[in-house]
Amino acid sequence: MRINNNGPLMPIGDTANRVERPNANASAPADQIQLSRAALSAATSQNEKIAALREQVANGTYHVTSDAVARSMINEMMGEPS
Repeated sequence: MRINNNGPLMPIGDTANRVERPNANASAPADQIQLSRAALSAATSQNEKIAALREQVANGTYHVTSDAVARSMINEMMGEPS
């Protein structure tokens, strides 16, 4: 098979409805998110609880009752939140 370079390539198909993609190098406004004070407070509170639990586990002082474990296992099997 022989291919001759006889000029510019012509597009195939309907180019009238072609969607132009934005230039990846173009500067677009950055996405932003703002959290309410309540959300920030909840996140801080959750992080503090996690830190306390990690410390208890590391120290060997974390204890959970067998009832709590059983209840959590049953809730998990039933697809309910713990």
